[in-house]
Amino acid sequence: MREIAAETYREMIRAGGDYPGFVPLIRSTPTLGEEHETWTDYTLKAGDPLFVNVGGCKRHYHAPATWILYIGYAPRGTEEMEKLCLQSAEAVKESLRPGVTSGEVYQAWQNVIDRAGLSHYRRHHCGYALGIGFPPSWVGGSRVVGLAPGNKLVLKPGMVFHHGEILDILHDAGAGVDRDKQIARFPSYLVEECIGRMTSRFTFYARRPEHCLDMNGMDTYFSGPNTAVNIIDLNGNLRPATTGDGEKFSRL
Repeated sequence: MREIAAETYREMIRAGGDYPGFVPLIRSTPTLGEEHETWTDYTLKAGDPLFVNVGGCKRHYHAPATWILYIGYAPRGTEEMEKLCLQSAEAVKESLRPGVTSGEVYQAWQNVIDRAGLSHYRRHHCGYALGIGFPPSWVGGSRVVGLAPGNKLVLKPGMVFHHGEILDILHDAGAGVDRDKQIARFPSYLVEECIGRMTSRFTFYARRPEHCLDMNGMDTYFSGPNTAVNIIDLNGNLRPATTGDGEKFSRL
């Protein structure tokens, strides 16, 4: 696999690309289930899967692509799994509408997986934002903004979409689309409506009551940039934190 990695870099650079913000992810049978694992000295054999995730990079803007190749022959069931992947990707595209949340888009993807009898399979996201990136990231920032379960991120003005088919979907749904600049603009009332539904006062609960923070619009608190592992909602329910929670902390 080391030879494949070397050729990958060689061709990316020869084609006019910059160094990518994230290394090519190249793995096979021994490390296939280890996410974000890269190449080893493993020698490929007949029947081995080869996972390749490469981010083409020009002027530090990234366009990743992923393949799973099989050496010699593919195992039984591969074609069915390919169809499922295409169906789930189509569900994501169809769910992209003004006013929907990132979490709703993820759920459309998960519904396809569930109907296929694979409801035990869950992902931390089924897609994420890209941008101008430098090592060790190609997501355009210090954290991943993904199509994640429960994410409340709402599509809003200023978001940029580079996929022509997605622009067609957004145009048909009522968004303002600039074909020349490849930009889709969403009406401001969607953002204002969401802001209007926010509560004016809430509490960050700590394990010790004296450390609870009353967010009342008057007091100011300072902390590090990390988010919490778990969140207690306004209704008292304890749940895992999401990317959307991190965004709200950033605004606060």
